[in-house]
Order: sequence, then C-alpha cells, then structure tokens
Amino acid sequence: MNRKKGFSLERREKAWGYLFVSPWVFGFLVFTAGPLLFSLYASFTNYDITSQMDWIGLRNFHRMFKEDPLFWISLKNTLFYVVLMVPLTTLSSVTIAVLLNVKIPGMRLFRTMFYLPSVLSGVGVYLLWMQILNPESGLVNRILAFIGIHGPAWLTDPNWTKPAIIFMKMWSIGGGMLMYLASLQGVPEQLYEAAEIDGAGARLPQIPQHHAAHDQSGHLFRDCHRLDRRFSDFPGGLRHVG
Repeated sequence: MNRKKGFSLERREKAWGYLFVSPWVFGFLVFTAGPLLFSLYASFTNYDITSQMDWIGLRNFHRMFKEDPLFWISLKNTLFYVVLMVPLTTLSSVTIAVLLNVKIPGMRLFRTMFYLPSVLSGVGVYLLWMQILNPESGLVNRILAFIGIHGPAWLTDPNWTKPAIIFMKMWSIGGGMLMYLASLQGVPEQLYEAAEIDGAGARLPQIPQHHAAHDQSGHLFRDCHRLDRRFSDFPGGLRHVG
C-alpha cells in the first residue's frame, strides 16, 4: 500500500513538473525551434516573404560564399567579438561571483548593484553609453584627456568600434554573475571541508577544482548558451564594419 502511495505521489510530482515546464517548451517550439527550421528550409528557396517559395538548392549559399564580400567581413567581425567576449564575460562573472560569495553586512546591496544593469532597458543603456563614449563630451574621453591621452571616436572609428561594443556588453554581466553565485552557494560545505583535508588553504583556491566537479554540467550548459548568444547578439549593422 505504501509503495502504491509513493508511486502515485511520484507520478503527481512528474505531472506538476511537466505542467510548469510546458510554457517554456511551448515558447521554445513556437518562437525558437519553429522559426529556426523554417529559416533553414527557406535558405534553400527563393523567398522574399511576399512571394511563393521556389526551390533553388544551394544557390543562395553559393552567392553568399562566392559573390557577397560583406559575408566574410561579417564573419570576421563576429568571430572577433565572440573570441574576446566569451572569455571576458565568463572570467568577469566568475570573479565577481566569488567576491560576492562572502557573508558581510551590506552584501545584498552589492549583489543588487552588480545585477541591476542586466535588467535595465536596452534602449536606455545604449543611449547612456552613447553619451559616455561621445568623442567630444563623453566621460571616458574626458578622463583620458585628464591624464594626457587623446581619446578616439569610439563608435564611429572602425578601429575602435568593436572594442567599444565589447566594453559596452561587459555592462550586463550581472546575469552570468548571478548564476555562478547561485552555483557557488549551492556547493555543500562538506566539499570545502574535504578541500581543507586535502591541503587547500584559503577558500579561494578551493573553488576551481571542487566547484567544477560539483556543477560541471551546469557550467557546460551556461557556457554553450553564452557562446550561442554572443554569436547572435553582435549588432547587425556593425558586422559590415571593416
């Protein structure tokens, strides 16, 4: 009888779990997987939204690789952005999470301050950074001028546009920081005690090996997701900047 009750409780828990996850699954299928598959099929056709799809095979890809010079510039700029942005955001997120994973008065305020920029309106943030990076009156160039350095035109000079975009994106590392902080706080205290027995001294040197062993799959998912986002969130108009 107890086994039947336990089995029934397990089935109810699974049903509730599927119910709660179903909105995300529906959104993924309708707004991510569906458009992705449709775009894949449309890439083999001659289609401009208003006309009928005409199957043309690999002609679009041939034109993209052989006849479109902007494709290679776009690919180069995107790879430059991803190669620099992913390690920088990961390292910064982990570092800030480690620094915020201490129990001192006011720590909740500091965590809120670091996380807040990641939930601000994108339009407002970009307007703010346009003012900060203004070559004539921006805060960054004023600071550089104060120490005797002539600041560049961050958002109009092709040599400085990509570094400026990376610098701007570092503003919103609070989301990654929050996930790493949650992972750090989820590490059982027994692992830290085992690290001390193994010879680790300070808390900081204990983190890489034991924390990675505790949450390796979670880190892999977050890093893959971050890599995918970096490939997709580079501003479209700036991909063609040489």
